[in-house]
Amino acid sequence: MSKETSLTIEQVLEAYKKGEATLEEARNEIEVLIADRKIEKDIEWQDDDCIRIAVFRGRRLIRHGYRDNVQCDITYSGDPLNVYCDHSLTVKGNVVGSAKAGHSLTCAGSVGGDAFAGHSLSCGDVKQNVKAGHGVNCHNVGGDITAGHGVTIAGKRG
Repeated sequence: MSKETSLTIEQVLEAYKKGEATLEEARNEIEVLIADRKIEKDIEWQDDDCIRIAVFRGRRLIRHGYRDNVQCDITYSGDPLNVYCDHSLTVKGNVVGSAKAGHSLTCAGSVGGDAFAGHSLSCGDVKQNVKAGHGVNCHNVGGDITAGHGVTIAGKRG
């Protein structure tokens, strides 16, 4: 089989007919293509400039708190418009818009919109609202603050 990443099902079947692929190779390639199309079809995200980070085990989307205790920590360098991650997220820069993490969120710079974390949240300035399931540690917060436990604000609130 060709190592192209943009094969179609028709091309895979044609390769099988020509003897360029075994039945097993063709079957495996078609299964991958179908799974990729299903994933792409099932994802209803807008085609915008938001950074969305997803982790899969095989074809199964793994969310924070997944039963196999998969831990995934993501570090993003740059200044994304918005960033969403089901796991722990560290941004080594500013977030122009909002930031959301399923577990911990750490932003070295500021967040121009809302900042949400399922567990702990630590950022510089947050222009809008902050919400964390556990603790919050920020410099300035321009909106409301909601936390399950402690809140530490070094500068101004609301």
